[in-house]
Formats: sequence, structure tokens, C-alpha cells
Amino acid sequence: MFLRILLIGAIAAAIVPAQEGGGGGGGRGGGDMGAPNPSARISKLDTMTKACNLNKDQQKQFKTIFSIGSKEAEQIRKQAPQLRNQIAAAVQAGKAKAEIDPLVKSYSEMLAQATAMEIKAFGKAYALLDPDQKKQGGQRVFALVTGMFMKNNWEYD
Repeated sequence: MFLRILLIGAIAAAIVPAQEGGGGGGGRGGGDMGAPNPSARISKLDTMTKACNLNKDQQKQFKTIFSIGSKEAEQIRKQAPQLRNQIAAAVQAGKAKAEIDPLVKSYSEMLAQATAMEIKAFGKAYALLDPDQKKQGGQRVFALVTGMFMKNNWEYD
């Protein structure tokens, strides 16, 4: 009797994932062990467009604003991980606080510069919105901009 119940449980466990999207794809239509379909990713620009109901001209302007901002932040994006690794190495090597603090300060200033660039780009984009669009999706756009320029491709996470 116990063996029969165990067998039924094993069969049920095998059937359920197959019904949820085929082959463990988690409902994404693929047998790739649950990995998302990269072609199905929604860009930040698409999300902003939907949140604010942007027209084609606004979409184009948003893309330009954020592309330029991302390019301006490129040097910071490259240097920040290197500086962070230097901090980690100094800590692991047992360096004195006096040696670590300037590195931490430089890293903090670098991140503050990237944040300022994001806020500046957000301000430019926000100015393009009419009052209804600001009310409808302005906060969503602001949330999407946070940390945007520290990624290699600002449009995707």
C-alpha cells in the first residue's frame, strides 16, 4: 500500500511541471530548466512608455536622454568595480583604517557622481511629461532610473 502511494506521488510530481508550461520552463514555454526567454524581456524604455503613456516623440527623447547619460557614466561604471575590489583587497590584507578610508571615500564619491547623473537625466525626461503623465507614471520612471547608469546596458537589468 505504501509503495502504491509513493508511486502515485512520483507520477503526480512528474505530471504537474509538464502542465505548467512544458518541461520545467515555469510557464515560459521552454524546456530550458526555468531560464527566462531573453527575447521576452521588457526594456526600461518600454516600461516607462507604458507607465506614462509616452508618445513616439517622447520615447525617442527618453531614449536619447538616457543613452547620453549612460555614455557619460561609462568611466564611472568601469572604475567603480575596480575600486571596490581594491577596498576588499585592502580589508582582506588587514590594512590600516587610514589606508582604507581614502579608498572608501573615493568609491562613495564615484557612486554619488553616478547618482547625480541619473537624477539629471531623470529631470530632463520628467520635464518632457505633461501633468497627467507625471501623475500617472512619474514615480515609476524615477524608480527605474535608480542605479540605471551602473549597468552596461541601461535598458535592461
